[in-house]
Amino acid sequence: MGIELNLLSTGLFAVGMVTVAYREKGKYRRLAVTPLPKWVFLAGQILQRVTSVLLQTLLLLLAAWLGFHITNQGSYLVFTALVIFGTATFIAMGFALSSFA
Repeated sequence: MGIELNLLSTGLFAVGMVTVAYREKGKYRRLAVTPLPKWVFLAGQILQRVTSVLLQTLLLLLAAWLGFHITNQGSYLVFTALVIFGTATFIAMGFALSSFA
């Protein structure tokens, strides 16, 4: 139950809140006059969120294994793909919802 809530909160709340805060503070206007391409900034934001989610997921799996002796009965490759796909989905939803705010 912890991993999916981690994906949800990182994707929807972290992305949405940061995007709205950047817009309110005028950071996007300041970024527009720098030589940094917009796609690099966006890719950095996404890569930071995905890295954070993967590290948190690994820590949760390690805690479940060490503390409760819980193991994954399926494929770790499929699990990793689902975590990455879920993260991408919630990040996209976070960007979409923050564009309406």
